[in-house]
Amino acid sequence: MARECDVCEKNYAEFIDLGEKETVLARTTFTDAEKQLCWQHTNDIEYMDTILILLYTGMRVGEMLDIKTADVDLKGGFMRGGSKTFAGINRLIPIHSKIMPFIKKYYNPNNEYLITYSNTQW
Repeated sequence: MARECDVCEKNYAEFIDLGEKETVLARTTFTDAEKQLCWQHTNDIEYMDTILILLYTGMRVGEMLDIKTADVDLKGGFMRGGSKTFAGINRLIPIHSKIMPFIKKYYNPNNEYLITYSNTQW
C-alpha cells in the first residue's frame, strides 16, 4: 500500500528470511484394537484404568494428576481442569460413563487431589 501511494520506494519485507519451516511432530493415537486391549487388562495391569481415563478425557498425565477432588462433580458427570493453552486451562471435562467407575474408585473427598499416593500402590 505504501509503495502504491509513493510513501516509500522499497519493500523491506522482501529481505526478511524466515528460515525453514519447522517440522511438526507426527502424533499417533491409540487404535481401536489397542483401546480394546486396555479394557481387557483393567483388572490385571496396574494403572491401566488411569490410561483409559487419559484416553477418554484427552488430558495429559500432568493434567490428570493436578485434578483436585473439589473439581470433580460425580453427579454432574464432569471435572474441571486442564492446562497448557488459554482455552484448555480450567475447562469442563466430561466424564464418559465407561470411565466413571474409575473416577469413583479414586474419588475421596478427604484427599486434595483425585489421584494421590494414598489411593494407589505407587
